[in-house]
Amino acid sequence: MVTHIELLAARDGDAWFRTWRMRLPNEHLHHFDRDSLVALLAHNGFECVTLNGFEDGIRLRPGEAGPNILSGFF
Repeated sequence: MVTHIELLAARDGDAWFRTWRMRLPNEHLHHFDRDSLVALLAHNGFECVTLNGFEDGIRLRPGEAGPNILSGFF
């Protein structure tokens, strides 16, 4: 079984994240980088199939740069 999990990847101090247009108060409560996302899910019995940023091609507006959304398939 493959479970699709979408979580935001951001490091503390990423300037773009503080003003990210999709950031809403009390909505994005946990932020992960690639390593912490894989570690969290592996600790709970999931195996990483792939991590990618395919949603950037859908969500980014002209002139915006990624990474924006980290998608993981576990």
